[in-house]
Amino acid sequence: MPAAVIESGTCLAVPLRRGLFGAARVVEIHPKHGLVVEAVQRFGSTPASLADVERAPTLEYTDVINGLLPLSSFIVPTARLPRTFVVLGKSARRFPTVSTYYGSDWTSFAYRILEEWTRRQGKDPYAAVAAEERRRDGERAKRQGIDPKLLRLKEEATEVLGMWRRGEYDNSKDAIQDARSLLPKAQRLLPELAERLERMLEKVTSELSREAAKDPRIAQYSRGLLPKPRTRKRGR
Repeated sequence: MPAAVIESGTCLAVPLRRGLFGAARVVEIHPKHGLVVEAVQRFGSTPASLADVERAPTLEYTDVINGLLPLSSFIVPTARLPRTFVVLGKSARRFPTVSTYYGSDWTSFAYRILEEWTRRQGKDPYAAVAAEERRRDGERAKRQGIDPKLLRLKEEATEVLGMWRRGEYDNSKDAIQDARSLLPKAQRLLPELAERLERMLEKVTSELSREAAKDPRIAQYSRGLLPKPRTRKRGR
């Protein structure tokens, strides 16, 4: 089956959990960051219609600093639309552009919608997302005959390596921290991926060290991430 064409105006039904769909629409194609997608206030047990998503108001969430903001995100250009998402069609309407600080893939965007829906039900949004992640991990692991925790570790390590290879990290700090957080478990359970994470960490750290040596601001920013320079002991 050919991949769905996603363009400005495309409207989508977004699976949030079993028996619950949200909805979203693409409002802009950003030349650098990719698709700009906003969630809308439409939830139901079945996918919405194109007309429903066209008419629905933007879904908003409360930011602790900026107050009410549209629930929107940049979707990185390399992110593939999951097969469970439903493309409802392309709207002829011109939707207003939105400002967003978030960049993510489709699944992470769906989890943000689930968080907001759960919050509006007066329940714990983070527990709801964690439960859904465990359910999906269990289903994938069962299909592949692998332990769910091991599968998640494999997927997270692969994603970190892929983001670094594609140049999707905004800064070296995030890349180093992500690789370091996964490395201990990968060394015990996934030696091949651990070797790739170690090579990535070595290259990113080396690049950041060279930049820090040239720029005091980068040296300050990278404090705690780089090994301390060796100092020569003076002879007596």
